Amino acid sequence: ASLKKKLGIDMDYFQDSDNESVEEELSWRLDPEESLSDWTLVIQHELSGQVREYHVHKNILAVGPCKSDYFATLFRSQMIENETNTSRISLEDTAADIIPLMLDWCYSQKLDVSSEFAVALRYLAQYFGIKLLYRKVMKFVEDDMNMTNVHHYIQTAKIFHDEK
Repeated sequence: ASLKKKLGIDMDYFQDSDNESVEEELSWRLDPEESLSDWTLVIQHELSGQVREYHVHKNILAVGPCKSDYFATLFRSQMIENETNTSRISLEDTAADIIPLMLDWCYSQKLDVSSEFAVALRYLAQYFGIKLLYRKVMKFVEDDMNMTNVHHYIQTAKIFHDEK
């Protein structure tokens, strides 16, 4: 008998099929049990008090081109958060609202930014030490800013005490 039969490997399993569903990419949006999430972000909105939980993966946040220096340092430390695998972070409401956008970028490197939330996204990139995201958002702002939207950028920057 062949080695494959002895090991119980069904080679038909690996054949392409038109009916086969495509595997989902790893995302924080997947069920945490199925995606083997190993960290929870608990984000509290400073003004409204609203709390949201995001089930994420340490390797995505701490390694690679989209890495966060904040999380890389935290995961390697002896901080109390490592005992519960949970970070509790309070953010200005506008920044807290776009945590999903930041996480989507960390997982996919696809950036969906608009002038409406560019300053808040840049704030998150700076807060979490995500250098590549910061550079990409800065490039967007530089290309996007004009006489019709400069007032919006200035007003939004004031919320985050951002003078750049």
